[in-house]
Amino acid sequence: MLWFTPVARLAVRLYLLPSRVAYLGLPHPLSDVSKDLGRPGAGRVLLFGTDAASGLGVLTHELALPGHLARSISERSGRVTRVDLVQTPGSRIGELSGLARTVVAADYDGIAVVCGVSDAARLCDLEKWRASVLRLLHSIRASGKTVPIVFVGVPELSSLPGVTLRAGGLVDRWAQSMNRVSEEVCAAMHFVTFQPAVSPAGEGPDTRFRSAASYRAMGEKLAAVLTPVLCAHAGHVR
Repeated sequence: MLWFTPVARLAVRLYLLPSRVAYLGLPHPLSDVSKDLGRPGAGRVLLFGTDAASGLGVLTHELALPGHLARSISERSGRVTRVDLVQTPGSRIGELSGLARTVVAADYDGIAVVCGVSDAARLCDLEKWRASVLRLLHSIRASGKTVPIVFVGVPELSSLPGVTLRAGGLVDRWAQSMNRVSEEVCAAMHFVTFQPAVSPAGEGPDTRFRSAASYRAMGEKLAAVLTPVLCAHAGHVR
């Protein structure tokens, strides 16, 4: 297991501070309005967490991950699907457990969890990360009903818009270690699927900008994993 002193962790955090400021300063949707393609009887999916769920780089959730995810699941499943959004930009996983207590899992057919970038940027302790992933998943499940959950892996931070890191360097390898831990936790839980990170690069001359096309690609990749899980759990594979 990788190990670093608090001084090294602080050094990485300070180095990434300008990147974090630039990233969180991108345009973003002004409200957490659900993307609802729905009619009565529509399926419901919750997109929960931070990072890609926050829609940085575009101005509406129609163009961000919720809108593209809803459309892609609807097309793949043949069932109109609504995607609700519960998110908080730039948060660490420990902060999300409290937010998870506001979620009523029984209201949804499935839940996608996106988080971990801020934790990777701080070279979080891997055993604390394991405990936090487990705590978060249990918090989401606290409402009683078992619904399928897809836990999305942490992207390599060098792939993110505005982040100036060497590909394959220390922080990227740390994110990979976090993902191995997350995959182990998910494998030990019923109806929880680990999805490797999806992080298409920003497009255009401003590499910090995460475009609608990027979110569409992310939505399609996530829907490809989430739709079969939803259908199998509902007992109707198309």
